[in-house]
Amino acid sequence: DTVPAGDVISQNPAGGASVMPGTTVDIVVSLGVQMVTVPNVVGQAQATAQSNIVAASLVVGTVTTSYSPTVPVGDVISQNPAGGASVAIGSSVDIVVSLGVQPVTVPNVVGQVQATAEANIVAAGLVASATTAYSDTVPAGDVISQNPAGGASVAPGTTVDIVVSLGVQMVTVPDVVDLAQATAESNIVSAGLAVGTVTTEVNGSVPAGDVISQNPAGGSSVAIGSSVDLVVSLGASTPQSQTIVVTDGWDSKNDKSFSDDGKVYIFTSSDDQRWDLEKGGYWSSFEFSNISFGAGAAITSVTVYCEHQEESGFGSGNIEWNVGTNWPNSPTTWGTDTSIPNHTDDVTDSWDVTSYVNSTTRVNDLEFRIKNNDNDKKIKPDYIYVVVEWTE
Repeated sequence: DTVPAGDVISQNPAGGASVMPGTTVDIVVSLGVQMVTVPNVVGQAQATAQSNIVAASLVVGTVTTSYSPTVPVGDVISQNPAGGASVAIGSSVDIVVSLGVQPVTVPNVVGQVQATAEANIVAAGLVASATTAYSDTVPAGDVISQNPAGGASVAPGTTVDIVVSLGVQMVTVPDVVDLAQATAESNIVSAGLAVGTVTTEVNGSVPAGDVISQNPAGGSSVAIGSSVDLVVSLGASTPQSQTIVVTDGWDSKNDKSFSDDGKVYIFTSSDDQRWDLEKGGYWSSFEFSNISFGAGAAITSVTVYCEHQEESGFGSGNIEWNVGTNWPNSPTTWGTDTSIPNHTDDVTDSWDVTSYVNSTTRVNDLEFRIKNNDNDKKIKPDYIYVVVEWTE
């Protein structure tokens, strides 16, 4: 590698040695640097290429990598010196190894209009493929989802599947009027809808248990999963009537209940046993027995009856009747009547309180109060009861 071609590399015996005349002196003449042919390793797998370079008495030099649209990953793209070149033995051969096709980043197109989404996919060197689906949240024409996801690294030309919204799926509401409730509800569910609020109503023309009306109406187009409200017939109404009687009460003068005082019986029959309701604004309230109403009960009439008499000289207009609840603790007054006449003999007066006691709840919460606004004379109540009429 160091002595030019034609020059003596070495001798034997060495120069300066003493020898007999006629002794032979051997010399080695340089042929120059030994040259070898560089193997062509382009297209070979990196390991094979490196093995072939070494086998040619050469050295693997710098190995770099690069993307290539044509050379498979791990194979040699190029070399230096080129294959076939003649180089000194032990020379280095640099190779460039393929990383394969350079990946591209998938754009995020979810929520975009289909045309925009597809344009963005193509611009990234990818292929768009669209399918459709209904969506309750994504507007029609916008992308619901994509695969691969936005941000993923993929090879150019990879297909990106997108699902485009058809908007909310609409269904036709079935007509269930006049159907039995169970059938109507089954038909609603089968149509992809939900049974909404079911109310009942007395109806003499629609058989009990059948649907009187619906909302939305049959034939309407609504979003899948929407609710359909029904009104179901209770059939023809049946008049009902019941008298409720005093079960307890409170007297403000004594500040105690009638049951504590053992006086409830006074008000449960007409037997000339009277209660003395003191003058000067004192009052007595009365509670009544409850009624077990049937389904769909509708109050038609509530009338309070009170047998009473007043002491002679009682002032006109000084009797005050009230209906309400929760005397004496948290009273609520629903209605008042001060037109009740006073009598010196037992007389039963009535008061139509239907406008105040207009629900089954109020009937069972009902209390009746008598207040004495006369400053000199007593009221003497006796039999008190309430007649309730309703339909079911």
